[in-house]
Amino acid sequence: MNFFRELTLVTGTVVLAAFTTETKAQGTSVPRNWQLLDYSKDSVYGVGAQKAYAELLKGKKSKPVLVAVIDSGVDTTHEDLKAILWRNPKEIPGNGIDDDGNGYVDDVYGWNFWALKMAAV
Repeated sequence: MNFFRELTLVTGTVVLAAFTTETKAQGTSVPRNWQLLDYSKDSVYGVGAQKAYAELLKGKKSKPVLVAVIDSGVDTTHEDLKAILWRNPKEIPGNGIDDDGNGYVDDVYGWNFWALKMAAV
């Protein structure tokens, strides 16, 4: 597993534990969806998502977003990801041919550029 992912998981756990401990010490409970709240409005250290939707995004139409994952790998067969992963419609998987003519053979879900760079060295 990637070092930064480990650090993020550990940090997230510590922050949540500290928040939970602090609120229990005051005799109150953690608000539902606390991570979405805003400190200036709710006195809870969240990301302010609800405030952003209400003030910044009100009346705006949503657009689909394509997200690129730069990581140590993605399990394309995972049950939670399989149905929502972008798939290159012009590529036929496993045939060893660059069907879409972009220079990458069988790039069904993208390409491993690290492996490509290592092979070129």
